[in-house]
Amino acid sequence: MIVCVLLLFAWLPAPILSLKPVSAHRRFEYKHSFKGPHLVLQDGTIPFWTHHGNALPSSERIRVVPSMKSQSGSVWTKSNAAFENWEIEVSFRISGRNRIGADGLAIWYTRERGATGPVYGAVDHWDGVGIFLDTYDNDGKMNNPAILVVGNDGRLTYDHLNDGGSQTLGSCFRDYRNIYHAVRIRVSLTEPGTMDPSSQLPSVEQEEYQKEYERFEKDLEKRKDEFQKEHPELQTPDEEAFETEGQREFQMVAGGQRMIHEELKKLRERLDAAFTEQRRHSEHLSRMGKDERTTTAGGHPEQDTGDSERLALLLNGQKEMVQQVQEISVNIADMLSKVRQSQQSLNAIAEDKSHVNEIQEHIHVVKNGINSLTNTKVQQVSCPEVPPIPSCTSAWHFLVFIVLQSVFFLSYLIHRNRREIHSKKFF
Repeated sequence: MIVCVLLLFAWLPAPILSLKPVSAHRRFEYKHSFKGPHLVLQDGTIPFWTHHGNALPSSERIRVVPSMKSQSGSVWTKSNAAFENWEIEVSFRISGRNRIGADGLAIWYTRERGATGPVYGAVDHWDGVGIFLDTYDNDGKMNNPAILVVGNDGRLTYDHLNDGGSQTLGSCFRDYRNIYHAVRIRVSLTEPGTMDPSSQLPSVEQEEYQKEYERFEKDLEKRKDEFQKEHPELQTPDEEAFETEGQREFQMVAGGQRMIHEELKKLRERLDAAFTEQRRHSEHLSRMGKDERTTTAGGHPEQDTGDSERLALLLNGQKEMVQQVQEISVNIADMLSKVRQSQQSLNAIAEDKSHVNEIQEHIHVVKNGINSLTNTKVQQVSCPEVPPIPSCTSAWHFLVFIVLQSVFFLSYLIHRNRREIHSKKFF
């Protein structure tokens, strides 16, 4: 029994859109295919297919695994693929937030349906062929993502540590992770002696491709010769014209360290300048203390003891100040950046302060005016009497108006009701 499966063992989401095996005569086999919309039935099952593990089928696609670690899922056909020649087309997407992928995706063509296992979510020692889309670099050779074809007769143990290693029948490298559009893979199987229909090209197209290739090759050789004639000093061997990925990363690290070294050098120069300035001030103060001590000793010998104590206190204060300056100089670079940022805020504060001063002046003027008003004696002024306001209407007129309004309103309601009854007779 030979079945075909599309399986993913990873925490990365990989929805599968279609799987279409066809025969040598391009006959569509609906029992070996699925495609949205209306992919699943009301009970959540896929017609002619079974899903296992953490697979999540929906109306548009099948999500083989959710976005969680250590998850596996699979989708298997119920019918046997008893075809001598067949071709399948798989549309899928593998995406995730992490730069490091999980195990990957596998397309199985085996004798029996595989259960959950360690090889891309399926059992090891399979009997058939597996097409692996490997997205995790187990051997550390930076050769992922890759597409591998591995065959097994039921006795081979898959080499996980070396990503298949010498067990692969063929491989290629292709970046299919985190791509906005769906990726399509077409796999065909033909009997020996039979040409693969997908690989056949008309003779006219083959001739056009060959002519175009020869034309581009001649143009490239011509440009290379012209460049070598114009720049004879740039004779670089081909193996030295390109840098490896490790060399590129090393250059990036070296460039970053060079920038850090330059910044540290500038900071050290600023610290040296600050220390020099501080030392100059300290020497100047010490010299002034010596001159004052000499003057005191020559003119007033009775005050020598008090002056010496004051000078000792002054020198101790200078030493403490030097220590504080040394501690502060460590953060000079940060302080300079903060000062630049605070200059703008200081300008805004100065403007606000001028506005505040103006407001205070206005408040002072208003306060003086209020004080002058409160201090002045105000004579009691009697308000004039308000004349009586005559009423606009009497009670009798108001009642008559209400009665007339009610009569008119009732007449309008009766008239509208009659018109509605009269209009209903025509329907």
